[in-house]
Amino acid sequence: MQVCPDCGRFYDDSIFASCPFCEGILGDGEPGDLDDPDWEFVYDEENNPVACPSCGAPDLRYYDGMGRCVECGMSFTDEDIEDEVGPWSHF
Repeated sequence: MQVCPDCGRFYDDSIFASCPFCEGILGDGEPGDLDDPDWEFVYDEENNPVACPSCGAPDLRYYDGMGRCVECGMSFTDEDIEDEVGPWSHF
């Protein structure tokens, strides 16, 4: 994990060579980006927001069969999320 010195957001430096937020790779308003309203929040079975298994940020989102953290940009499969929190939903 790397903290961008410009924007202060976490990103996975094993996936991205530079900050994907500053570079416009994540969150630039294109369909499928994390700013897209189709990304739904992920909740556990008690309707509590699910934190990112990687960085702990409370911004795990779900869209088109994939979970992704708003802060670090890590992606998670349905199975990854279930292994971390047990039964879950998104809305």
